[in-house]
Amino acid sequence: MLKGNAHHWWKSTQTYLLTKHAQLTWGIYKEAFFEKYFPRSSRNSMEREFLNLYQGQMTVDAYQQRYKELFFFAPVSMQEEDTKTQRFVTGLRGSIHEHVLGLEKKVYNEAVQIPRVIESSQKESYFAPNRGIKRPTGNSYNGGNTRTFKPFRTQGFNAAAKTTPAAQP
Repeated sequence: MLKGNAHHWWKSTQTYLLTKHAQLTWGIYKEAFFEKYFPRSSRNSMEREFLNLYQGQMTVDAYQQRYKELFFFAPVSMQEEDTKTQRFVTGLRGSIHEHVLGLEKKVYNEAVQIPRVIESSQKESYFAPNRGIKRPTGNSYNGGNTRTFKPFRTQGFNAAAKTTPAAQP
C-alpha cells in the first residue's frame, strides 16, 4: 500500500494511465513508478552495478541481499529463473563458485542455500586446526624466556668509584 506522496502520485497517474490503457497491469505500474522515482540514468547505473556484482569479501548472505536489491534493475533477459540463478552463481567468490558450478542448480532458492552451507563449512575447516591450541603466556617472541630487559645502572658504577680509596701521595 502506497502512502503519502507516493499515494497521491499513484491516484493522479492511475487516472492518466487508464486513458491510455484499457487495463492496468503490473508492468505498466512498474514502468510508471520507475519513471517517477528512478530516472533513466539511475536505472542504467543500477543495472550496470547488478551486471558487475561479485561477492568479493562479502558473506553469501550480504551478497544475496545486494543481489536482490539490484535485481529490480536487471535487464529483462535476466528475469527467467535459470538466468537469474546462473548470474547469482557466476558472482560467487571463486572458492565457493567452483563447488556450486558443478551442481548446475536451476532454482534460485537452491542456488542460494548451497553456497551458505559451503561458506559455513569453509569457516569451520579454517578454524578447526586451531581448536584446542593454547596461546603461550609471557614474552613468546623470545621463545618463552620471560626475563625482561634491565637497563644499565650508572648509579651503581658511580657509587663504586666514590668508595674506592684515593691514591696516597
